[in-house]
Amino acid sequence: MPGIKRTRIILALVITCALMLLFRGNEATFQSSQSTKHTIPEQSLEDSSLNSEVSPGHLAAPILDSNLEYHPPLLQQTKLIADAHRLTTADDFIHHFAAVTALKGITQREARATCTWPADTYVDFQFSDTLEWVLEERPVLEIELRRREWHEFIQGQMIPYANVKDRFSGRGLAIVVGNADTVMRVKIILRQLKRLGSTIAVEITIGTPR
Repeated sequence: MPGIKRTRIILALVITCALMLLFRGNEATFQSSQSTKHTIPEQSLEDSSLNSEVSPGHLAAPILDSNLEYHPPLLQQTKLIADAHRLTTADDFIHHFAAVTALKGITQREARATCTWPADTYVDFQFSDTLEWVLEERPVLEIELRRREWHEFIQGQMIPYANVKDRFSGRGLAIVVGNADTVMRVKIILRQLKRLGSTIAVEITIGTPR
């Protein structure tokens, strides 16, 4: 076991260093291409936003590079919708999602703190308590990378449902898969649907690997 843990630690360090070098290269490219459009003011060391006195209960996500605080122009009339679960059409979510991408990211610890339900009363946790991602919080770097992928999709790849609505009719089940684990889960879902005699249409979308 110690040897396995040591190998995982070394592998994690190598991946982290490679990602940091990649981000620095992207940062240099971004700054050179944007120098004629944007001027980023220098921030004084005495700025109140850099106050090191942070509440012990708050775990802020570290800034990986200077681009994290930059967000592309959002759609006009972008606003958060408090009762978004009541929206009736898919395209009603477009402005809401765009507004969500402008929010400051939070850590896994901060997200967990928002749930006050007793674990043994309302929470139906269906995974083993011995899994690594259950016992240990995911690295902030990993969460930030996933967040960036989602932001990029919302801001530049998501298309209005109205453009493709003619391809769909009635009710159905949409499943997104992207790796070996999710493919196995799809097999379980399809097996259970067949066992239940379900006739609902199923759409399986395979995510493009990055």
